[in-house]
Amino acid sequence: MDGIRRKEITAIAGILLTIAVLAVAAEFRFADIPPGPALPNGALTAAQSKAIDVALSLCQSFITWSIAVIGGVALLLKLNVQEKISYPGSKCCSHRS
Repeated sequence: MDGIRRKEITAIAGILLTIAVLAVAAEFRFADIPPGPALPNGALTAAQSKAIDVALSLCQSFITWSIAVIGGVALLLKLNVQEKISYPGSKCCSHRS
């Protein structure tokens, strides 16, 4: 049983290693793409630069709010598990009579 499991793990590791090597090779092959018509003279225009700044700001705000929501849900779950909080109308298994 262990021999079969070890062969499966070795095969999966080999496949993952092959995928990683192919990804690195593709990165080296396609990483040096010259700028296209969207980048005149290889530089951003003022409008493009501002658009990138706005997009990065929105991404930062989204990440911040996502982490805050995850933290709030984790706190509620923790307090619910510790039975320090109960929700109106909830019927928990431990409060049955």
